Amino acid sequence: MTPKKTVGKTALPSPVSLPATPWRRRAFTLFEALVALAIFSFAVMGFLMTFDSTLAAARETRREAIIRQMMEDRIAWLEQAELKESEDEFDGPFPGMKIRQAVQKETITDDEKNILDGFWKMGVKVTWTRDGKEETMEASFLRYGQ
Repeated sequence: MTPKKTVGKTALPSPVSLPATPWRRRAFTLFEALVALAIFSFAVMGFLMTFDSTLAAARETRREAIIRQMMEDRIAWLEQAELKESEDEFDGPFPGMKIRQAVQKETITDDEKNILDGFWKMGVKVTWTRDGKEETMEASFLRYGQ
């Protein structure tokens, strides 16, 4: 128990142990608020970084889906196209994207080294850049005809 001095009728606390004053209470609350704000801001930054990477992955998935669809369309067109040697290159829907399609005669040999004529190789190649690195996607098939 702390010794108390009396001045008149009011008891004063000993100078050794001072009770918490409203000023000390507010300072501690401000410190708690700053710590809580720092923790909250780190959590929000983590969420935003995760959201940004998820958004970038979704954009890339969408781009690859569009490229696959374009390749399927080109292959379907080549299946019906006239059989003559050709090579075409044109720009794709995204900046820096090139689409190359080629039709050429293909000589095939079977297991007994017999030459099989009349086959055509049809191919589509899409090239684009992502993060400064060139990426490609290819598809080709053989078609028989004269």
